[in-house]
Amino acid sequence: MKFLLQTLLIVLVGFVAGALLDWWTLAPIAALVSVFFHYKNSSWNFLSGLLAGMILWLGFALYLNAFNGGLL
Repeated sequence: MKFLLQTLLIVLVGFVAGALLDWWTLAPIAALVSVFFHYKNSSWNFLSGLLAGMILWLGFALYLNAFNGGLL
């Protein structure tokens, strides 16, 4: 449950920041969010940021594909 909450928080904050700032701001956002979630194995923080980045990238690619006639 904690992993899902962390991933969704990174996706939401990353989406808002991605609309206003550069694309690379997802990495500092994931790092800042992971400070508040403690795991015995810290690789879960990395996987949460990676999954959030993949969700955002896929969502943006599907958005672009829907509005250009499927040329993507």
